[in-house]
Formats: sequence, C-alpha cells, structure tokens
Amino acid sequence: MRARAALLVVAVSATLVQCRSVPREPRLEFPMAEGVRIEAGGRPIDVEVGHLVPCAIDWNSDGRKDLVVGQFSEGRIRLYLNRGTDVAPEFGSFDYLDAGGNEIHLPAG
Repeated sequence: MRARAALLVVAVSATLVQCRSVPREPRLEFPMAEGVRIEAGGRPIDVEVGHLVPCAIDWNSDGRKDLVVGQFSEGRIRLYLNRGTDVAPEFGSFDYLDAGGNEIHLPAG
C-alpha cells in the first residue's frame, strides 16, 4: 500500500513538472467569493442523498431569480420560487418539477 502511495506521489509530481514546462496562453482569473448557505423556510437547503446542482433562473417570469435544484437521489428536480429580491432572496418550500402531470426524473449513471 505504501509503495502504491509513493508511486502515485512520483507520478503526480512528474505530471506537475511536465505541465509547468509547457507554455500556456494567459488565463482569465476569476476571484472566488466566500460561499453562502442558501436557506428555504429558515433552514439550509439540503437533499436526501448525495449532492445537489443549483441553478438560478427566473422560472416564472416575475423578474426575480428562482432556484432550480437537481438532486442526485432519483434524479429529481426541485423548484424554489423566490419571494424576495435577487439581492435578498427568500425561498420557502419547494415543488418537484413535472411535465404533463408526471414528475421529471433524470437519473445518473
């Protein structure tokens, strides 16, 4: 096990050395802001299993960004409507997205 770990370190180090020697075009740097927890109903948004994929979009065309959250578990998609503003969003409960009365599922794998 230690031999594998040592070999991995050597392989990664060699790769990093090779990457640094290759001339690259300038990259745009985007400063990262500190993360924030988004809440709905006064509690942080969380999903049952796995991870989530959030997307801010004006879903209902009311001029405020709503939150669409894809979740790993069963590939379900949640919609949180924004009752606040874009600067100070307020989210309540969610609904699962459906099409024609059938819940949308986008399973992974």
